[in-house]
Amino acid sequence: MTNPPLYFDTDCLSAFLWVKDESILTQLYPGRVIIPKQVYDELGSVPHLQERIDILLGRNEVKLLEIEADTPAAELYAELTGSPRPGHAVIGRGEAASAWGTVIYRFPASKGPLRPCT
Repeated sequence: MTNPPLYFDTDCLSAFLWVKDESILTQLYPGRVIIPKQVYDELGSVPHLQERIDILLGRNEVKLLEIEADTPAAELYAELTGSPRPGHAVIGRGEAASAWGTVIYRFPASKGPLRPCT
């Protein structure tokens, strides 16, 4: 069995970035670290954190993926971030994108909605 990809949300990833120790992630999980585009965008509010991600991307140590529009993934993402089902709370954009990444790994038939960012 191959090692699953690891999708990081903004809070988790920023904890490593703030202490300038994101290399722990890429050393422990080489080739497995996935950053959803929504997380990358959220990190843009703190430019030096996004710059650290850019370095990792430039070294091909992490991958940046985004949810394509007009797909089941986009529908679920919209639901999680804006119109959850009764009894469920709205969650953040990065959290929702990270959760979706985990779902598509566990249910391969739905892999189409994520694509590499170019």
